[in-house]
Amino acid sequence: MNVCGENPSPWLTNLYDIMFSCSTTPPTCQIIVLAAHMLSFHRYDAVLQDHLKPRGSRNAALLEALTTLTGGPPALVFTPYGPDVTGMAALRAGLGSDAELVKAGWRIGSKGSDVELCARVMGRLCMPSSVGTERRVLETVLRAVDTCLAAYPSTLEQDEQELQHLQPQAADHHQQQQQEQQQASGAANGDGSSSGSSTESGNEQLRIGVLRALISEKSALVGCREVVAGWQQQIEQLVAAAGSAAAVTSQQLAAVYEAGSDSEDIM
Repeated sequence: MNVCGENPSPWLTNLYDIMFSCSTTPPTCQIIVLAAHMLSFHRYDAVLQDHLKPRGSRNAALLEALTTLTGGPPALVFTPYGPDVTGMAALRAGLGSDAELVKAGWRIGSKGSDVELCARVMGRLCMPSSVGTERRVLETVLRAVDTCLAAYPSTLEQDEQELQHLQPQAADHHQQQQQEQQQASGAANGDGSSSGSSTESGNEQLRIGVLRALISEKSALVGCREVVAGWQQQIEQLVAAAGSAAAVTSQQLAAVYEAGSDSEDIM
């Protein structure tokens, strides 16, 4: 039985490696699955460089410094409330204009080795600067979300339907397993008489755990897409009201993200 059947994000791939390297019985693996899914909110972890092409050489140098600063490729975290604030800052680093980078403190001639300077610059890039850059940032987020969703062979709705079908079936098999174990207790071959139903029940429980993880990831992606589309609409309304993109202030842009924020870590 293929309990995975998906192309998950890196953290879920690591979870699969743990589960299928288990030499213990299914219940121990189930505990690992359930513990991994006890998250405060849905999320999907992507690798920034997989979805971002730097606008120019100065952007590339800033991202190189950021990679050193973070100890590896920066993450782009998607949640139902939108991308996380550090991911948005990294996107601005990769897509901002030269003038915006200089304004943030990334001086002309700065190199990928300027890690300390990068740390200060990234703090300033947590705030939006221009409509043009925010348009590019949000378009990049939507493309990344669509790419991640397209990597799955099933949709969020299909996973939810499978989970709804599988949960009562797994409960029945678990009850059957308990009854068989009770009936076999005391018999010489009691330890092996329910091995078939035990394996089936264990596989179902494992699949349920995987489905819950996949639903969490896809819920994060779908929710993020809806939020970002709403941000795009609000920014275009600001442009229409101001008469031009240049007339929209950074404070007005920041207010778009703050109005829909349900978490201090999400912009």
